[in-house]
Amino acid sequence: VTFIDSIHTGLPFISGLDYNTEYGLLYAMWRFLPRLRLMLLDGTIVMEWDLPGDSQEGVALWAGLTSGQAQIFIAEDNGEVWRYDFNSICSITVVGGGSVNLEPDPPSYYGTTETLTAIPDTGNQFLQWSGDLTGSDNPAFLFMDYDKNVTATFEYVGIKQDWINEHSETHRYIRATVLTGPLQIPAGTKYKIFDITGRTVESANITRGIYFVQIEGHVVQKIVKIR
Repeated sequence: VTFIDSIHTGLPFISGLDYNTEYGLLYAMWRFLPRLRLMLLDGTIVMEWDLPGDSQEGVALWAGLTSGQAQIFIAEDNGEVWRYDFNSICSITVVGGGSVNLEPDPPSYYGTTETLTAIPDTGNQFLQWSGDLTGSDNPAFLFMDYDKNVTATFEYVGIKQDWINEHSETHRYIRATVLTGPLQIPAGTKYKIFDITGRTVESANITRGIYFVQIEGHVVQKIVKIR
């Protein structure tokens, strides 16, 4: 066995350790200190949790087989093993036209990092993050030391010329449907409706004009609403 180096925790009588290989994080606890500490390998403290028991003798983190199963096990001197839910939640609120992708899929466990990617709808652009995450970096990274609430704000900027160029040839060969009543789309179909400026329109709000129906990312139908 070859010695590599030592990690200084600043406290004696360490009674339990567990190491997260994916993120390079060390979980440590002490015999006479009811606390669980998360550290980097250089001893830097990332965060701490107070524990309700005392005289703990061991710790083990189980990330689970699927998302949301993370648990941590603490061995007590009295022979009991105390089990704790170790999942953290990142709640997303979207303002405007767009969505947010989280990686890994929530919930994750405390001490991990979520990658948030803002995905604007056609004719929109991502503006900013707010809440427990600020700025406009996209993607952005959020350390899950507690449950977080994040708002992603998008703003409508109108259709861009490159979108018009991309779809104009397609639209030219799509037969138009003349619509006099409500638009009927089969239940369960994932679709979007755009007006000629590229603005997203709800089917119930269609008035007189020209519209395009997009299904699975492809424009499949041109609609002329006459009344």
